[in-house]
Amino acid sequence: MAYYADLTEYSYGRTAPDKNVLNIGWLSGDHDYPKGEVSDKDFLNFIKFLIKTPKNLYRGWHSCEFCINAGLDFRWGEAHYDRPCGNGEIMVKSISGKIYVAPTLICHYIEVHSYLPPKVFIDAVLYDAPYISVAQMNKYLYKKILDKSNA
Repeated sequence: MAYYADLTEYSYGRTAPDKNVLNIGWLSGDHDYPKGEVSDKDFLNFIKFLIKTPKNLYRGWHSCEFCINAGLDFRWGEAHYDRPCGNGEIMVKSISGKIYVAPTLICHYIEVHSYLPPKVFIDAVLYDAPYISVAQMNKYLYKKILDKSNA
């Protein structure tokens, strides 16, 4: 996966750069990234919800470079499905008109590697996401509650 600094113009694939479409979470083992914790737990639930319907799916998979660099042993085949990898993107449109594009690995980066996305992205996910209806999120959260109670 290519590295792009947060809030730079998105240009992955054959897309021409656009000042209103910005990169978020395109991390690489060769570059430092902001670390911390997102204080609002709903943020991660929204991200997980968006990852269920990724955009711009690509052939093949990109594995987490941080896990590979840590020496975790991932192999192709059946075990391939157990490793952190992604092949698509999520898009978040803010009220300001900016569109933030992140790889589906962003959830893994946040949970496992303490990646802290920019505040404008966090705010867009939490407050500017009209594409996530209350009914959709309630259905998602209800399913999570059922899954935990059946475990």
